[in-house]
Amino acid sequence: MVEGKQLVALTEEKLQKWTELFKIIAHPIRIAIFFILYGSDILRGERHCMRHNEIQEVLGLSKESSLTYHLKKMVDSRFVEKLSMTDSPSSRPYPVYRTGKVGIQFLEDFGLKEPLKKYAEQRLLKT
Repeated sequence: MVEGKQLVALTEEKLQKWTELFKIIAHPIRIAIFFILYGSDILRGERHCMRHNEIQEVLGLSKESSLTYHLKKMVDSRFVEKLSMTDSPSSRPYPVYRTGKVGIQFLEDFGLKEPLKKYAEQRLLKT
């Protein structure tokens, strides 16, 4: 019975830890951003970066400012990481985004990493 109580305590501890972050991820566009980035990781078998315009195209958003706003919220909470890449011909830097450490921890803490991977793989087989 002690093990059961310990499991409940761990679950409560995780839920307390995530309470504030649920407010960040609780927006449909932010959930979509995160799962697009994580889906891209699954497809490539490694963490993968996407450009702003690629994410915008997948989401079908017409307003760039809306995506910028939501990406900033996700980056500030570390669900998503913002990196800088350099364009080869012009040597001009541009931002790219990928799943962040907090986002990956979220998937692990709630046991979502493997089910999402299996789901994505099954969807790929159907196409």
